[in-house]
Amino acid sequence: MLAALRSKASPPKGFTLIELLVSITVSSIILLALFQALSQATRSWGTQTKSFSEQRELRSALRVLTDDLNAVIARQPTPPDISPGAQFILEQGADDYESSRLAFFRSSPVLGEVGGEETGDMELVMYAVVFTPSGGASSMTSISKSQKLVKRTFDAETTLARLQNHLTLDTPIVSAEDWAYLAGLNPGVEVIADSVIRFKATPKRETATLNGLLEDDTPWNSNGEDAVIPRWLEISLTVTNRAAAQQLVSEIDWQGRGNLKQFITNGTPNDPTDDRETMTLTMQTRLQIVP
Repeated sequence: MLAALRSKASPPKGFTLIELLVSITVSSIILLALFQALSQATRSWGTQTKSFSEQRELRSALRVLTDDLNAVIARQPTPPDISPGAQFILEQGADDYESSRLAFFRSSPVLGEVGGEETGDMELVMYAVVFTPSGGASSMTSISKSQKLVKRTFDAETTLARLQNHLTLDTPIVSAEDWAYLAGLNPGVEVIADSVIRFKATPKRETATLNGLLEDDTPWNSNGEDAVIPRWLEISLTVTNRAAAQQLVSEIDWQGRGNLKQFITNGTPNDPTDDRETMTLTMQTRLQIVP
């Protein structure tokens, strides 16, 4: 009887060492799986956030540029004493890594109508990529220098004065000083896109084949009488994300041909499909040239 009471009063048996090891192993496997899923979700969120930010930057910039190109003013053949190159200036850069520079006349809609038709003033517009000491779009970023796509618009009065000087004094519509003015982000210079790797403008011509548009070899960047205003223009804009921009220091780095060439362009500036840290959008627009 006493032995039976002692047996009932004894404490319950605990986990054995084997049971404890098995439970720890199972818990570790579960925690590892949860950690990997969380890490994957975090990486996916970061990638989607970067992609969304880049797409928003690109679409906003191309929308502004498209609006200007849709309002271009140019005549083909050109009026007397005005060279085609003075109406539409396109400098494509020395190589595939350098960005293009673009200047043209556009019509700016104004309030009021004359004879039932909308009236507008002619304005000179300039586009270029500049390497500036200021950072990116966010004031919280620590980027000390970056590349930006900028725009400068001259009012109708200034545009008319430049055109008159071109006709009477043979001065250029856009001078080297005008391009240099953009780099300083001086008054009147508007930032269209931040963290820009490259901006390319390529003339295109229509073909009768199923290939669509082909690149034209006409000397568009010439200011002489042999220049011709393009009918089609292909615009390509490449930007990078804020994390990648932190590692770009020099202008060569931002162009994608420095020590970080593989990181930015994979050594193939004309093939954006293999660039992990950049995004490129391309559009083709037809210029409304007056015959």
